[in-house]
Amino acid sequence: KGESLGRYIRERKLLLAARDLRDTDQRVYDICLKYGFDSQQTFTRIFTRTFNLPPGAYRKENHSRAH
Repeated sequence: KGESLGRYIRERKLLLAARDLRDTDQRVYDICLKYGFDSQQTFTRIFTRTFNLPPGAYRKENHSRAH
């Protein structure tokens, strides 16, 4: 596929973080630490670049109705 291992790992972490935003009530800060981002600002910048929404807005639009 040609993508670097680091990029693959970062994208995988972002997908898992997005799942947690949808399916849990964990704080954004706790999710960013869980997946090894060094700060919430870094996590928010990379998440927004990937999903075109900041984490809080992504959660509001996609939060599982099961909660």
